[in-house]
Amino acid sequence: MLVGLFSGEGHAVEEAEGCLTLGWHGRSLFSASAWRAEEKNQSDSNVDGSSDSGSGSEESNISCSS
Repeated sequence: MLVGLFSGEGHAVEEAEGCLTLGWHGRSLFSASAWRAEEKNQSDSNVDGSSDSGSGSEESNISCSS
């Protein structure tokens, strides 16, 4: 799917040493973001009935070194 989204017009996705690299005109990008919608359910409410105003995102400590 990534290859379809980012190939052409100077964009590229390459795999090297188990890591995916997004690039533009032969240069690796320094950062990339991926977002996913989360379903809201009853467990997201606080004890007092108010909603959690946090971002709800999970951080990942996975990295690839060059």
